[in-house]
Amino acid sequence: MGIKRKTYYIKSTLVSLLIFFLGLGGVFNRWQNYCYDSYSELRLRTGIMETPVDPIIICINEASLQELGRWPWPRQMIADLITEIASSNPQVVGVDLLFTEESNEKDDKALGAALSLLHNSVLIDRVGLKACYGLLGMRIKIDHPESVIPVLKRKITKTGFADVLPDSDGVIRRVPLRVRVNEEEKKSFVGEILTLTKKKSLKKDFKESLLLTFGRELESFTTISAADLLLGRVSSNQLNNRIVLVGVTAPGLESDRFRIPVVKMGEIPGVFLHAYALATFLSWKETFEVHPMVRLIIILLAGWMGGYPLYGGMVKGRRRALYGFLALTMMTFTLPLIFFLFGIYLDPAPLFLAGLSNWLLVFIEEFYKLRTEERRLKELFSKYLSPQVMNQVLRGPRPDLNGQRQTITVLIADLRGFTAFAESKTPEEVVKILNCHLSLMTDIIFTYGGTLDKFLGDAVLALFGAPLSQRDHAQRALAAALAISKLFSENSKYLPVGIGLSTGEAMIGNIGGGKRLEYTAVGDTVNIAARLQELAGPGEIWATVDTVTSGEKQSVVSEWRVMKLRGRETLVRIGIIKSEGS
Repeated sequence: MGIKRKTYYIKSTLVSLLIFFLGLGGVFNRWQNYCYDSYSELRLRTGIMETPVDPIIICINEASLQELGRWPWPRQMIADLITEIASSNPQVVGVDLLFTEESNEKDDKALGAALSLLHNSVLIDRVGLKACYGLLGMRIKIDHPESVIPVLKRKITKTGFADVLPDSDGVIRRVPLRVRVNEEEKKSFVGEILTLTKKKSLKKDFKESLLLTFGRELESFTTISAADLLLGRVSSNQLNNRIVLVGVTAPGLESDRFRIPVVKMGEIPGVFLHAYALATFLSWKETFEVHPMVRLIIILLAGWMGGYPLYGGMVKGRRRALYGFLALTMMTFTLPLIFFLFGIYLDPAPLFLAGLSNWLLVFIEEFYKLRTEERRLKELFSKYLSPQVMNQVLRGPRPDLNGQRQTITVLIADLRGFTAFAESKTPEEVVKILNCHLSLMTDIIFTYGGTLDKFLGDAVLALFGAPLSQRDHAQRALAAALAISKLFSENSKYLPVGIGLSTGEAMIGNIGGGKRLEYTAVGDTVNIAARLQELAGPGEIWATVDTVTSGEKQSVVSEWRVMKLRGRETLVRIGIIKSEGS
């Protein structure tokens, strides 16, 4: 592994660790809550959860209050309700009614006597839960607990706290299962019921809190009106060996109604909240939260993968940033959704932020490198290329400046008679006239997409097909040579030129030593073009056969020759093109 890649993994790990600890501290709770609510709505619509064998709810509903009187009822009436329930021999009865204050002695004793008829009974009390957030996540504190009055507590099996902890937005997404009060562990109302059903061992299997599963409609729970049961309109036999919950469902009792993630259900009575918690454990696949260490590993992987499509070169070209972002988005949202549908909750917020942070980290770094490279290329090629070709080079794949073998066409154009012409001119005039001629040739070379390699005194050397690859480089070079020859031959104020053209392989790149490097071409192709330029007369273009036969300009060849060039052993076939008046 290279040093740069190691550096990337170190940076990515540090960023991911920071996001992990911020998540433990509750920084992303709002986003986490939104995702959980969206997933809950989706799971409710998909209907993949099985219909459970759920608790039966005895509802003290609006109809019961209208028939039997306003709430709160006398405890004697509640005792009658409990007695009727006990006659059917239920498995466990959970009474979601708070009895922390004494009423009158007669009614309290009557209620106690009714509760004693139940084999397994649980009453609610309060422990005053408060949530505190820190770097290690949520911790629960106890404040002002309230206990069931002694006369009832002696008659029942268990008491369990019914406190819940809404999130910062007031929505209930989890219920606590156990807390420590005065160094002793105390179980929740739901936890005690589960223990009495012998379905779970709280000491071994229970966590501190339970994520609720809302995989069914509220109306799917079996409910019986308390008035119907008390007045004998329904039989209590259906309660036999079932878990029974007793609670108030009549609207208007705001202290016992709670918001849940499934928006369309609105606020639900507390007894239904307990029913959802029981059903989550007893019949549905529980929604498990990923262990913090597993979550850390996944966040680290998301962070590493977030920037790797950019840094690791998995996707080439300028679109790799977009591909990397799309892959990151799909991974960090689709994967948690699939997990959630199968009962595993993986918070997508830290995953996405870890991946996005590392994606941005690498993107900014790569963007800076790209701009630096573009500036370097502009500095290197701005004197060789036209602005249009320069833009094409910057948009396309970067040329290999270290040197690469490439098929190109070399053009060398030399002013004929310039030395004799300059003898009668002042140095200032010579420079002015030379610049004018070279500028005209350069403009034509740029017009046909050529690269200005260098000026050789009163001659110009140009490349076609480098650094930007061109399929028709020979045609472009020949067209540029014809345009130069025509311009300088037909206008008497310009000196005529002799041009040599050669097509073949050459080494292209930065050539030189030390701190002085020059982008140029070297090889036999360049040497042939130089020899042909020396042989070409004023207004003539001498070109190799590969140059002339590559395009549609063969008809302009005035003469064909096969000859041996200076410094070469093999014969070369040459096409000679003469301009008018040459």
